[in-house]
Amino acid sequence: MQKKKTAVMYGAGNIGRGFIGQVLHDSGYEVAFVDVDQNLIDAFNQTGSYVITVVEGDRAEEKVIGDVRGVNGMDLDAVAHEIAEADVMAVSVGMRILPRIAGNLAAGIRLREKLHPGLPLNLLICENLPDPEGFVRKLLLEALGEDQALLENVGLVAATIGRMIPPLPPEKRRVCTDIHVEPFCSLPVDADAFRGEIPALRYLEPYSPFAFCEEKKLYIHNMGHALCAYFGALKRYRAICEAIADPVIAFLVHGAMISSANAIAQAYGEDAAAVTAYAEDLVRRFGNAALGDTVVRVGKDPLRKLSPKDRLLGALSRCQSQKIPAPQILMGIGAALHFQDAEDPSSLELRRLLAEQGVAQYLQNALGLSEADARETAWYYQTLPALLS
Repeated sequence: MQKKKTAVMYGAGNIGRGFIGQVLHDSGYEVAFVDVDQNLIDAFNQTGSYVITVVEGDRAEEKVIGDVRGVNGMDLDAVAHEIAEADVMAVSVGMRILPRIAGNLAAGIRLREKLHPGLPLNLLICENLPDPEGFVRKLLLEALGEDQALLENVGLVAATIGRMIPPLPPEKRRVCTDIHVEPFCSLPVDADAFRGEIPALRYLEPYSPFAFCEEKKLYIHNMGHALCAYFGALKRYRAICEAIADPVIAFLVHGAMISSANAIAQAYGEDAAAVTAYAEDLVRRFGNAALGDTVVRVGKDPLRKLSPKDRLLGALSRCQSQKIPAPQILMGIGAALHFQDAEDPSSLELRRLLAEQGVAQYLQNALGLSEADARETAWYYQTLPALLS
């Protein structure tokens, strides 16, 4: 009897359980989840499965993800063994945790070479961070030390995560593994980064150049989502679906996303109709009330979201590089400056910086806007509260 294909999913959080676990399961893999949450590990091992609920509007469909087991990330030998024997691997733990697990990954790579010399390993990097391949490569080179040559046999494959999986409130969980997701199930990955054959995974979309996929995700999806939050906060909406249902907000968000979509399509020589259709579908998906996503969650950490290559300024820069006007993105930047959440240190620091420097100076000096763009954005900052009241 043929041995079942095995996969390691390092990180059993929202993306690991709610998306990549399904991708691997639906592709015929037995999935070993590595995590330090012992409650999750015990739940996986007691039942050998968990349930995701696919929600849209008033529809909810439960899907059982079977053939799973849990491995505690503190058990270094067990983790190394899983990596050594895996047919494919994915990681989704977040930027702050990646440095902490680099040693575990390196130990698994070393053991794999010892047990199966020359056997390639493809690691899907399912992280929301700039240059994920470069970030993980640097960590692994440091962790491998004198064994750095082993990394030549490891495909560090960046992926973009488009499925929206907001945190499920505790009162809606029957067991700790429960998770609610939207129907969208597509996984673009860097086609040029694989070692050996590309794994036969359902929903996988290998693409080259992958920068096109990264810009679509960051400068259309993430940018539009952030604008929903920042415009929505000005109108005191609680949920993202409420914000995008507002005709004025929908008009502004749609305009910003279409400008960015056209700029990205033009920059990469892609079909503009296909990219704008992607943007149009996202506007529809933002309205999925069943996800329960909140303005506060999507809007938090405005300083990071206003950094030079992130969703707002990056989208603006892409539009300007293609000579495409983007007034709605400038409006969104103005709205972002108003975002306040008493529990978000980033928004509190933003308030301090604006009080210290003034809006126009902050836009020019900290964000790098031109004098004309800073003046226009400052005007939006002043007028948007009345416009959206």
